[in-house]
This record gives sequence, structure tokens and C-alpha cells, in this order.
Amino acid sequence: MTKTKHTIVVALMLAALTAGTVQAGTRQVVPPPAPETQTDLSGSLETQAVSNYTYHGQKLDGNPVFVPKLNIQKPLFEGGTLQFTAQQVVGTQGSTWFRSQYNLGLALQQGRFTVTPGFQVTAWPERDSKNSQSVNLRVALDDEGLTSVLPTALNPYAYVSSKVDPKSGNYYEVGVAPGKSYGKLDLTVPVAVGVGSQGYYSGATEDETHYAFTSVGVAATYKVTDRLSFKAGSTYFNTDSRLGNGKNSFVSSNIGVAVSF
Repeated sequence: MTKTKHTIVVALMLAALTAGTVQAGTRQVVPPPAPETQTDLSGSLETQAVSNYTYHGQKLDGNPVFVPKLNIQKPLFEGGTLQFTAQQVVGTQGSTWFRSQYNLGLALQQGRFTVTPGFQVTAWPERDSKNSQSVNLRVALDDEGLTSVLPTALNPYAYVSSKVDPKSGNYYEVGVAPGKSYGKLDLTVPVAVGVGSQGYYSGATEDETHYAFTSVGVAATYKVTDRLSFKAGSTYFNTDSRLGNGKNSFVSSNIGVAVSF
């Protein structure tokens, strides 16, 4: 390429740059759209109809109840998620019986373990003497893939709850929740054993540490969409006669719907 051609090429390049600069200076420059604000807050809103309301092995209402519940999760840092649950139990059969329960916890994940310390407030608006506060601790293990002997993970956990106001005993529970997915349908078989220490169960016939219950159930969740799910379950309880359940063996069933966000 000759010197003359070099000069022409350089001149054309300078002209193009100059034109672009002038055009940019004369037109209104529109900034790129700001990225959409995304929140890491998630949760679900669900409601269930329960044949009889049983809590930690003690049947609190033998009549059907409705249980709306709000669940919220928010990651705070790597491996740490804030969890909040608000639950309302509404009695039927023309009664005004109801019970409110609020749980606040922090799920800390370390490897396969999830440790969740929490605080619980239970309120009986018409039964002030039964309002209580508890501190809780749940430890769960994700055993998926740890062994090839079992066809599914067991998902074992241990849970302890201690009443601090009024201070009246502790509750201990261990269990597993093996499950399987079939397309949009998730099936779980929860199994649990619970024990209450001295004074934990209100209305128990004896004030001492005693066996509370063993339960075996089946729970199904059908995902209609990514956000809408139908739920149903049934649990068999074998309980201690001193809990005042009427019958030591009974079944509690539920059906409901959940919307996630």
C-alpha cells in the first residue's frame, strides 16, 4: 500500500470517528434501562382443612379445623437463611376456638447438616393462661447419596423445644421423612417419636417425663404449576393415655392448597 493510500485510509477513519462524536453530541443519549430489582425473599401461603388438630401428640381439638399458614424465607448470608412462619388454627362446629403460633428461626447450613435455632410464641386469645414462649433447636441431615443400600434418602432430624414462659418442661422428637417424586407428584412417609418432660403437656394426668407418641404418615404434594400445589396427608398416632386424648390410637388427615412466591 502506497503512502497516498495510507493517508486516505487514515483520513476516512478520522472522519468516521469525528462524525460519530458529533452525532452523539447532538442527539439525546438515552441511558440503558436499569436492571429489574430482584428480591431474594421467598415463601408460600397455604391453608389446610384438618380432621382433628394434634400438636406434639396431644389432640387439642377433636373437631375439624382450618389452618392457614404463611411461610417466609430470606437468605442473610452464605449458608444462613432467616425463616418465619405464622399459623392460625380456627375451630369449626360453631365454636370460636382458635390458636395462633409464630416461629422465627435461622437455618444454618454446614455441609449436609442444617441447624435451625428458633423462637416460638403460641397465643390463645381467649385463654390467656395458656399463652407460651419456647426456644427450639432442629438438626437435620441430608443423607441423599450417602448409601446405595436404601432406595431413597431418609432425611433424619432431631428436634427439641423448651418452654421459657411459663417455664414448664421440654419436648424431644426424632424422625425420618423418606420420599419419592413421580413427575409432578411428591410422596413422603414421615415417621416420628416424641417425648415430653415433666410438666410439658398441659392437662396431662401425671406430672412426669413420659412417652408422648409415635406417628407414621403419608403426605402427597401435587404441583399444578411452579407456584400452585395441592397437598393431602394422613397420619396415624399412637399416644400416651396420660395426654388425655380420649383414644390412644387415632388418625389425623388433612387436605389443602399452597401458593408459593
